[in-house]
Amino acid sequence: MTPATPAKTRYAAALIPWSSPGDRFMRAGYRDALPLPERLQRAVALGVLDGVELRFPYEVNAENAAEVKRQLSDAGLSLAALGTSISIDRRFGKGALTSRDPAVRGAAIAHVRAGMDVCAALGGERIYFFLGQDGCDYALEVDYEDAWNWMVEGVREIASHRRDVEVCLEYKPFEPRRHIFLSDVGTALHLVREVNLDHVGVVLDMGHALIAGENLGESVWLLHRANRLAFVHFTDNYGAWDDDMIVGSVHLMPFVEAIYWLKRVGYAGWYSLDLFPYREDPDVTVSQSINFLKRLDALIEDIGLEQITALLQHGDGALSLREVMRRALGVA
Repeated sequence: MTPATPAKTRYAAALIPWSSPGDRFMRAGYRDALPLPERLQRAVALGVLDGVELRFPYEVNAENAAEVKRQLSDAGLSLAALGTSISIDRRFGKGALTSRDPAVRGAAIAHVRAGMDVCAALGGERIYFFLGQDGCDYALEVDYEDAWNWMVEGVREIASHRRDVEVCLEYKPFEPRRHIFLSDVGTALHLVREVNLDHVGVVLDMGHALIAGENLGESVWLLHRANRLAFVHFTDNYGAWDDDMIVGSVHLMPFVEAIYWLKRVGYAGWYSLDLFPYREDPDVTVSQSINFLKRLDALIEDIGLEQITALLQHGDGALSLREVMRRALGVA
């Protein structure tokens, strides 16, 4: 495979760092949330972002879409993606698209469709969601045949609402359910293949892939091979939980490989941050993560896609590690 001509990288972030991220011990959050206009101002002031993600219906909805669109324009920011937040709605606590109650499944479908309309009104191109409540916690809890039939039908019904907005599915092994049906890259590809609509793709959340035990570069390649790599979230963790930490705080080489493959396949989408800085300064968290990604991008440019591809032909991990680390850290 000949490396593609890389597109200009665009960087974005969800605005969660400037909200009030909390955990089950600090449910009210570790700090007060800023109003949306102030979150956008903070994002702009960093000078490292080209766009942002917004959440429907909490940050933007049908009532304030026109005003939010104006705020984005005034800030000089694009809408990278709209998250439909389907997994934090109490109505869907026992399943959204896989609920045994047809009225609940219908409400979930209507919820995401409404998000698609808001996305289009904002001039956006894609929505995404992860089916975090669609799964199980116990053996013999669900009928997998029913669940998968409803999930495929539900995604298909959502996507059929309009073709000018891409529908992106985000996989994750667990949380909030102990086992989520859409758990890894292979399962996600299986679902979109069954849905069989061109504007349905997959979000590669690097943190979710790490806790799924995936090789990030391979996940990029598999999604590209199937023409389903729709959006990318960058975050970091220790591999046991979705910690949503500063990018590069734990992993180095897996991210080097991931960005190499993103550039090699000619990924032209966004590099977007999905971070939850509970106790850390939001500005530092976002800017440090973006600067890390830019440094890795520059490192790969410095070494050269062709040179890294040539290294792979040796099948020698130690050789590749030496060459990359020599350029990155100045060590032999």
